[in-house]
Amino acid sequence: MRDLLVAEVERIDPTSEGAFVTLNSESGQLVTFCYPCACDAGDHVGNRLHADFVVELQSPYFEDWPAAERELAARQRLDRTGTHSYSGCGQIIAPRNGLVQVCGFVIDFGEVPSGAEFVEFEVTRFSL
Repeated sequence: MRDLLVAEVERIDPTSEGAFVTLNSESGQLVTFCYPCACDAGDHVGNRLHADFVVELQSPYFEDWPAAERELAARQRLDRTGTHSYSGCGQIIAPRNGLVQVCGFVIDFGEVPSGAEFVEFEVTRFSL
């Protein structure tokens, strides 16, 4: 689990402790909420984000699907769907802890579907 690079910090307003932080992994980029935010562009932060306001979290396929279709459905992706919202698909790396890895980011969902290896998700916001 590599640390993430802070690419940009956008304060909510000049006096706010809250900010939206753009993070880079080795293979992706996303914007996350941070409060209180003490990081600056160029800093490195731990690689564990929290999924806030999860809209969808489920297996990307059914067990009776052919292997080729399951493999295609389970490919890692992270798509920005709004100002701070994302959808994607990632691999469950710690089922008991609800941790999912996607495009170099480790995301804490709290819980993941039992028995699944991969999950597709829709999240309104991530937080640092």
